[in-house]
Amino acid sequence: MKKKREDYKKCIALFDILGYKELIKRNSVNTLLSKLRKFNKEIPKITFEKKHPCKLMNIAGIKNKTILYSDSILIYSNGITEDHFGNLCAASMNLFGLSLQNGIPIRGAITIGELYVENDKSLYFGKGFIRAYELANKQDWCGIIIDDKLNRNDYPHIKRCLDDDDFFCEYDVPMKDGEIKKFLCLDWVSGVIEEITSKDIKKSLYQNNKNLDWPAKRKIDATLQFFEYRKKKEANPDENIEWKS
Repeated sequence: MKKKREDYKKCIALFDILGYKELIKRNSVNTLLSKLRKFNKEIPKITFEKKHPCKLMNIAGIKNKTILYSDSILIYSNGITEDHFGNLCAASMNLFGLSLQNGIPIRGAITIGELYVENDKSLYFGKGFIRAYELANKQDWCGIIIDDKLNRNDYPHIKRCLDDDDFFCEYDVPMKDGEIKKFLCLDWVSGVIEEITSKDIKKSLYQNNKNLDWPAKRKIDATLQFFEYRKKKEANPDENIEWKS
Protein backbone atom coordinates (compact mmCIF):
# COMPACT_ATOMS: atom_id res chain seq x y z
CA MET A 1 0.00 0.00 0.00
CA LYS A 2 1.29 3.42 -0.94
CA LYS A 3 2.14 5.61 2.03
CA LYS A 4 0.20 8.81 2.65
CA ARG A 5 2.15 12.06 2.94
CA GLU A 6 1.22 12.14 6.63
CA ASP A 7 3.18 8.90 7.13
CA TYR A 8 6.41 10.72 6.26
CA LYS A 9 6.02 13.30 9.02
CA LYS A 10 8.83 13.13 11.54
CA CYS A 11 10.50 15.10 14.27
CA ILE A 12 13.69 16.41 12.65
CA ALA A 13 16.89 18.01 13.96
CA LEU A 14 19.54 19.05 11.46
CA PHE A 15 22.98 20.36 12.40
CA ASP A 16 25.77 22.01 10.46
CA ILE A 17 29.41 21.69 11.56
CA LEU A 18 30.73 25.25 11.60
CA GLY A 19 34.04 26.02 9.94
CA TYR A 20 34.27 22.61 8.30
CA LYS A 21 36.47 23.90 5.49
CA GLU A 22 38.75 25.60 7.99
CA LEU A 23 38.97 22.41 10.05
CA ILE A 24 40.24 20.65 6.93
CA LYS A 25 42.64 23.45 6.03
CA ARG A 26 44.11 23.95 9.49
CA ASN A 27 44.57 20.32 10.56
CA SER A 28 46.63 17.46 9.18
CA VAL A 29 44.71 14.59 7.58
CA ASN A 30 45.63 12.22 10.44
CA THR A 31 44.59 14.72 13.13
CA LEU A 32 41.27 15.44 11.46
CA LEU A 33 40.54 11.77 10.77
CA SER A 34 41.20 10.90 14.40
CA LYS A 35 38.92 13.67 15.65
CA LEU A 36 36.05 12.94 13.25
CA ARG A 37 36.25 9.17 13.84
CA LYS A 38 36.07 9.73 17.60
CA PHE A 39 33.14 12.12 17.17
CA ASN A 40 31.35 9.76 14.78
CA LYS A 41 31.84 6.81 17.14
CA GLU A 42 30.30 8.72 20.06
CA ILE A 43 27.32 10.16 18.15
CA PRO A 44 25.10 7.02 18.37
CA LYS A 45 25.42 7.08 22.16
CA ILE A 46 23.59 10.39 22.45
CA THR A 47 20.25 8.76 21.70
CA PHE A 48 20.42 5.70 23.90
CA GLU A 49 22.89 6.14 26.74
CA LYS A 50 22.91 9.71 28.01
CA LYS A 51 20.00 10.58 30.29
CA HIS A 52 18.42 14.00 30.50
CA PRO A 53 17.08 15.58 33.71
CA CYS A 54 13.78 16.59 32.09
CA LYS A 55 11.23 13.77 32.53
CA LEU A 56 9.60 14.76 29.22
CA MET A 57 12.84 13.87 27.47
CA ASN A 58 13.52 10.35 28.76
CA ILE A 59 10.78 8.09 27.48
CA ALA A 60 11.57 4.39 27.31
CA GLY A 61 11.16 2.76 23.94
CA ILE A 62 11.60 5.90 21.83
CA LYS A 63 14.68 5.70 19.64
CA ASN A 64 16.00 8.31 17.25
CA LYS A 65 18.06 7.75 14.11
CA THR A 66 21.31 9.68 13.83
CA ILE A 67 23.24 10.15 10.58
CA LEU A 68 26.55 11.97 10.01
CA TYR A 69 27.26 12.92 6.41
CA SER A 70 29.83 15.42 5.15
CA ASP A 71 29.49 18.52 7.37
CA SER A 72 25.94 17.76 8.55
CA ILE A 73 24.29 15.68 11.27
CA LEU A 74 20.69 14.55 10.95
CA ILE A 75 18.63 13.24 13.88
CA TYR A 76 15.07 12.12 13.27
CA SER A 77 12.33 10.21 15.03
CA ASN A 78 9.69 8.10 13.28
CA GLY A 79 6.79 9.84 14.98
CA ILE A 80 5.54 13.26 16.02
CA THR A 81 4.14 12.59 19.50
CA GLU A 82 5.24 14.51 22.59
CA ASP A 83 7.46 11.54 23.47
CA HIS A 84 9.18 11.60 20.07
CA PHE A 85 9.67 15.36 20.19
CA GLY A 86 10.98 15.36 23.76
CA ASN A 87 13.51 12.62 23.10
CA LEU A 88 14.69 14.34 19.92
CA CYS A 89 15.31 17.53 21.90
CA ALA A 90 17.22 15.56 24.55
CA ALA A 91 19.36 13.94 21.86
CA SER A 92 20.01 17.38 20.34
CA MET A 93 21.16 18.77 23.68
CA ASN A 94 23.43 15.81 24.24
CA LEU A 95 24.87 16.19 20.74
CA PHE A 96 25.64 19.84 21.43
CA GLY A 97 27.50 18.87 24.60
CA LEU A 98 29.42 16.22 22.68
CA SER A 99 30.36 18.77 20.01
CA LEU A 100 31.80 21.11 22.65
CA GLN A 101 33.76 18.29 24.27
CA ASN A 102 35.32 17.47 20.90
CA GLY A 103 35.93 21.05 19.77
CA ILE A 104 33.56 20.67 16.82
CA PRO A 105 31.14 23.63 16.93
CA ILE A 106 27.65 23.10 15.50
CA ARG A 107 24.45 25.02 14.91
CA GLY A 108 21.09 23.40 14.33
CA ALA A 109 17.33 23.62 14.04
CA ILE A 110 14.44 21.42 15.15
CA THR A 111 11.16 21.07 13.30
CA ILE A 112 8.34 18.67 12.47
CA GLY A 113 7.70 17.87 8.84
CA GLU A 114 8.02 15.51 5.91
CA LEU A 115 11.20 13.47 5.66
CA TYR A 116 11.76 10.58 3.28
CA VAL A 117 14.71 8.34 4.13
CA GLU A 118 16.53 5.54 2.30
CA ASN A 119 19.62 4.92 4.40
CA ASP A 120 21.12 2.32 2.07
CA LYS A 121 21.09 4.91 -0.74
CA SER A 122 21.98 7.89 1.46
CA LEU A 123 18.76 9.51 0.29
CA TYR A 124 17.14 12.13 2.52
CA PHE A 125 14.61 14.68 1.35
CA GLY A 126 11.30 16.33 2.18
CA LYS A 127 9.84 19.69 3.07
CA GLY A 128 10.67 19.21 6.74
CA PHE A 129 14.28 18.40 5.88
CA ILE A 130 14.57 21.55 3.74
CA ARG A 131 12.99 23.68 6.45
CA ALA A 132 15.46 22.43 9.08
CA TYR A 133 18.38 22.93 6.68
CA GLU A 134 17.40 26.51 5.89
CA LEU A 135 16.90 27.43 9.55
CA ALA A 136 20.20 25.85 10.63
CA ASN A 137 22.21 27.63 7.96
CA LYS A 138 20.71 31.08 8.58
CA GLN A 139 22.13 31.34 12.11
CA ASP A 140 25.33 33.18 12.96
CA TRP A 141 26.31 31.40 16.18
CA CYS A 142 26.56 27.96 17.78
CA GLY A 143 23.12 27.06 19.06
CA ILE A 144 19.84 25.21 18.49
CA ILE A 145 16.60 26.93 17.50
CA ILE A 146 13.05 25.61 17.31
CA ASP A 147 11.17 26.24 14.06
CA ASP A 148 9.09 29.38 14.60
CA LYS A 149 6.36 27.81 12.44
CA LEU A 150 5.74 25.09 15.03
CA ASN A 151 2.62 26.81 16.31
CA ARG A 152 1.40 25.50 19.65
CA ASN A 153 -2.14 25.49 18.28
CA ASP A 154 -1.16 23.32 15.30
CA TYR A 155 0.92 20.97 17.46
CA PRO A 156 -0.82 21.01 20.88
CA HIS A 157 0.75 17.67 21.80
CA ILE A 158 4.23 19.26 22.09
CA LYS A 159 3.03 22.35 23.98
CA ARG A 160 4.06 20.86 27.34
CA CYS A 161 7.63 20.43 26.07
CA LEU A 162 7.87 23.91 24.56
CA ASP A 163 6.46 25.52 27.70
CA ASP A 164 9.18 24.01 29.89
CA ASP A 165 11.29 27.10 30.57
CA ASP A 166 14.00 25.02 32.26
CA PHE A 167 15.02 23.70 28.85
CA PHE A 168 13.67 26.20 26.33
CA CYS A 169 14.04 29.96 26.23
CA GLU A 170 13.25 32.82 23.89
CA TYR A 171 16.32 34.62 22.60
CA ASP A 172 17.25 37.18 19.97
CA VAL A 173 19.30 35.00 17.64
CA PRO A 174 21.90 36.59 15.30
CA MET A 175 21.37 35.65 11.67
CA LYS A 176 23.88 35.60 8.79
CA ASP A 177 22.16 38.46 6.98
CA GLY A 178 22.66 40.73 9.99
CA GLU A 179 19.08 40.42 11.22
CA ILE A 180 18.37 39.67 14.87
CA LYS A 181 15.35 37.38 15.12
CA LYS A 182 13.56 36.05 18.19
CA PHE A 183 13.37 32.25 18.36
CA LEU A 184 12.56 29.66 20.96
CA CYS A 185 15.93 27.99 21.64
CA LEU A 186 17.00 24.78 23.27
CA ASP A 187 18.84 25.88 26.41
CA TRP A 188 22.00 23.79 26.16
CA VAL A 189 23.59 25.84 28.96
CA SER A 190 21.13 24.66 31.62
CA GLY A 191 20.19 21.40 30.00
CA VAL A 192 23.27 19.41 29.20
CA ILE A 193 26.48 20.72 30.72
CA GLU A 194 27.14 21.27 34.43
CA GLU A 195 30.00 23.17 35.99
CA ILE A 196 31.19 24.64 32.73
CA THR A 197 32.59 28.16 32.39
CA SER A 198 32.84 30.64 29.54
CA LYS A 199 36.58 29.89 29.53
CA ASP A 200 35.80 26.22 28.86
CA ILE A 201 33.44 27.15 26.01
CA LYS A 202 35.99 29.50 24.46
CA LYS A 203 38.74 26.90 24.71
CA SER A 204 36.52 24.29 23.08
CA LEU A 205 35.53 26.51 20.17
CA TYR A 206 39.05 27.78 19.56
CA GLN A 207 41.06 24.60 20.15
CA ASN A 208 41.07 23.46 16.51
CA ASN A 209 40.77 26.87 14.91
CA LYS A 210 43.71 29.19 15.48
CA ASN A 211 43.89 32.70 14.02
CA LEU A 212 40.21 32.82 13.17
CA ASP A 213 38.79 35.41 10.81
CA TRP A 214 36.16 37.94 11.90
CA PRO A 215 33.04 35.96 10.86
CA ALA A 216 34.19 32.96 12.92
CA LYS A 217 35.02 35.14 15.94
CA ARG A 218 31.62 36.81 15.64
CA LYS A 219 29.89 33.40 15.88
CA ILE A 220 31.94 32.46 18.93
CA ASP A 221 31.26 35.81 20.63
CA ALA A 222 27.51 35.38 20.02
CA THR A 223 27.66 31.88 21.52
CA LEU A 224 29.51 33.11 24.61
CA GLN A 225 26.98 35.93 24.97
CA PHE A 226 24.12 33.41 25.08
CA PHE A 227 26.05 31.31 27.59
CA GLU A 228 26.60 34.28 29.92
CA TYR A 229 22.96 35.36 29.64
CA ARG A 230 21.62 31.90 30.52
CA LYS A 231 24.07 31.50 33.40
CA LYS A 232 22.92 34.82 34.88
CA LYS A 233 19.29 33.84 34.35
CA GLU A 234 19.92 30.49 36.00
CA ALA A 235 21.50 32.15 39.04
CA ASN A 236 18.75 34.81 39.28
CA PRO A 237 15.57 33.24 37.86
CA ASP A 238 13.25 35.91 39.25
CA GLU A 239 15.16 38.88 37.88
CA ASN A 240 14.32 40.51 34.56
CA ILE A 241 17.76 40.15 33.00
CA GLU A 242 18.28 42.05 29.76
CA TRP A 243 20.50 40.73 26.99
CA LYS A 244 22.01 42.28 23.93
CA SER A 245 22.65 40.43 20.70
